[in-house]
Amino acid sequence: MVLDAPAADEQLSALTESQPGAEYHARLAGVRVAARTFEHELRNVLAVTCGYAEMLAQDESLTEEQRRRAARAHRSAREAARIIQELVDVASSDEIDWGVYGRTLRVRG
Repeated sequence: MVLDAPAADEQLSALTESQPGAEYHARLAGVRVAARTFEHELRNVLAVTCGYAEMLAQDESLTEEQRRRAARAHRSAREAARIIQELVDVASSDEIDWGVYGRTLRVRG
């Protein structure tokens, strides 16, 4: 079932009034769903990028410089996939205070 934004806001408001902390949990659930959705979509794109970059990095008909650049693209795509996984892990954590504002999460290893 798909709801438009006003209907979803009304349902969230009704839930919030009936249960303390419900808005927090509803928003957290939304963050988790969004993270999993973005993870799926981005991983599909990165898999193609990573695969082609890896093939190019091994293509002996290319110059050494071209293969080096393809290898760099391959490493970057893998790094992006790792960052995406970290974001999903963070969004799935029950130990994070999502009420803290003005801070960023460190996602680089």
